[in-house]
Parts: sequence; C-alpha cells; structure tokens
Amino acid sequence: MPPPPLLLLLLFVAVLPSFAPGTAQFPCIDSHEGNFSRLELLRQAAMLRKASLQATQTGVQLPVRWSSAGYLVDLAIGTPPLVFSAMLDTGSDLVWTQCFSQPSESLTYAALPCTSPQCQTLPRFSCSPDCHYSYSYGDTSYTKGVLGTETFTFGAADPAAVTGIAFGCSTVSEVGAENSPFFSNSAGILGMARGPLSLVSQLGEERFSYCFASDDTTTALLFGSSANPSPQASSTPFVNVPSPLYYLSLQGISVGATLLPIPNTTLALQSNGTGGLVIDSGTTFTLLTDPAHAMLKQALVSQIDLPVATVAGYDLCFSLPPDASGVAVPILVFHLDGADMDFPAANYFVVNSSAGLLCLAIFGSPFNLSILGNFQQQNMHLVYDLAGGKLSFEPANCSDRSLVDVVTKR
Repeated sequence: MPPPPLLLLLLFVAVLPSFAPGTAQFPCIDSHEGNFSRLELLRQAAMLRKASLQATQTGVQLPVRWSSAGYLVDLAIGTPPLVFSAMLDTGSDLVWTQCFSQPSESLTYAALPCTSPQCQTLPRFSCSPDCHYSYSYGDTSYTKGVLGTETFTFGAADPAAVTGIAFGCSTVSEVGAENSPFFSNSAGILGMARGPLSLVSQLGEERFSYCFASDDTTTALLFGSSANPSPQASSTPFVNVPSPLYYLSLQGISVGATLLPIPNTTLALQSNGTGGLVIDSGTTFTLLTDPAHAMLKQALVSQIDLPVATVAGYDLCFSLPPDASGVAVPILVFHLDGADMDFPAANYFVVNSSAGLLCLAIFGSPFNLSILGNFQQQNMHLVYDLAGGKLSFEPANCSDRSLVDVVTKR
C-alpha cells in the first residue's frame, strides 16, 4: 500500500486572498470599487446562456469518471470541437485547460482584455495587453496563461454548444509537489465553486449534482432541472459567508454510539475565517483539524478489536487477520446542521488485503480548516442547490448502471 500523496490531493483554491482562511475577516466579493457592476454583467451573460440552453434541451449533463485521485469530466472546447478531460473541482472557480495548439486555430476563440469584467474578478492578473492570469491551489500547484472566451460543447449523444464561456488558456502549469496526480491525468480543471468564473455560475444554473462511483463506472454531472434530490434525501444549509467555497456546519462527530467530546471551536467557522468544514470534490481524502482528528483516531483504536500497525503515509492502520470477514468497524457520523451524514467502513477506511492492512482514509489537516474529500463522497448522490443555499445528499449505489440511467433521465 503506497503512501498517498496527501498534500498533493488538495485542489481547493488557494489564490483568493479575500476568501482565504486566516485573514481577519471575510471581505465581500463585491467590496472592490466598481466590482458590483462587473458581477452584474457576468450574471446577465449567464442568464442569457441559461436561456439558450433551456431553448435547446432540458439540462446539461457530462460524463464523470474516476482517475488516480479525483474525478474527471469529459467535454469539448473550440470550433471545431477539441475533446479534453478536466478535474471536477468544487473547491475552485476557474475553468482552464492546457493550450495544446494555437488558440487562433479555433474559429470561436477570443482573448479577453484586462478591462473585461471576467479579468477584473481574478485574484491575480497582468496586462500585456490581454488578460494574463496566475492561479494556484492548496497543494501549491498552479496554472498561468491567458484568459479568453470559447465555445464549450457538452455531451456526446445530444451535444449542446454554449458560446462565450470564459476560461484559462494555460501556457504554464506546475504540480505542487512530487507524485501529484492531477495535471498528469487531466488537461485542466473544471472549477465548480460559487465564484463568477466557475462553470455553474457562467451557465446560470441554480443546481448541479453528481454521484461518485467507487469503481470505474462512468456516472453523470447534472445541471439545472436534471439535478434533483429524491424525497428521501437529507439536506443541510451552506454556511452563509462571503466565500465561493461550499462551507458546511459540522456540529459534531460520532464513532459508533460515541459522540466525540470535540470543542465547538474546533469545528465551527470562526469570525476570523479559520475553522469550518468545506466540501471539495478536488480533495481526495477528508482532512480534519485537531483535536477532532486525534479524538477520531483514539475512538477507533478503542472500538476496533485489531492490533495497530505502523504504515508510512497513514495516520492509523490495523493489521487484519487472515479471515477478515468478521471484523467489526463502527459507523462514522458527521452531525451537520439539520442532518446526519453517515459513513460506512468502505467510506473511511482503505483495505490492502494482500498486506493484511486496514488504514484510515481521513487525515490531519495541514490547514486551519477541515475538508470533506471525494473518497468520503463516494456512493452518495449529492445535489448542490445554489438558489436554495443547501446541500442535499442520500446514500446511493453509484456503480449501479440502472440507477445512473434513472438519475440521468430525470
């Protein structure tokens, strides 16, 4: 069992200083002089794109598949369309792809000037005279290039082309550290946070959903009217903060029947921007701040009747007996605002049968906030309701192709 490249599995954005944890407060995204009008222009453009989509089909859907440490979305860019794969990332805004060829070869590409509202919403840019961006992530990976607009085509069987999508045409991208899986397996990032440059914002959609399979089953990223929770789904509100990230209110953690005595200040989002829990499809494993992480490990050691093993790269492992069928692992519960999110053993432990190891897939956070990663989101139907300000979720066998078909055809 090789050690996970832990710090390299973090794809939430790190370049937005106005939203970064650790600042004195959360400045409003409209706080810059004149920025309100720019954001209004972007919203109006998004509404036009949404109307165009509604006139042609019931909703956008994109194929989603697992690769290395994250989930890839397949789509096409330009005229004629060039198919590429991008990492699905709810922890950042920017949509970008490697510029494999000259952008001028596309009939619909246009570079954006520095005076454009799209450029002015970037955290870092320079002018020469086009808008040149620099964007970095939590693992210190980064991309640099030119901000432009293009036609994006969604879907293969019933393709829908959307014009004027702002994106980063990346000329330089660098992984943050050794063995990072991201840029080697994808041609870019599909930012899905709540900022004005994310794909969901530019499409003007009010909802999107996904169901991450734990195997190689291709599932769907759904938008708009197709992204609906079932009546049995639980819901929790997004924390109302001026940040593009999806903060959830984590109020407690239980291991089996034991509620961990975690201080409220450990889990809560503080007024200075520290703490809190972010749900992020671009981070592989969940990260918990201490003492929550330490208490979780202690509770597991006391409740799992197996010898503890030391394995490089993991915080807690157990040695499995030759016949592990009778091993009892307690359910893990995140107590959110108004709902409980349950994690069976398969959602928070990884097993190496050949080595006889059972290892915890939740790690201590190197940041001053906690992150709910995509491994813990597997086999769960998640609906991001931006208009309603809430996350709906329910257990689902995302590898069940009949279920995928039903979800896709809603």
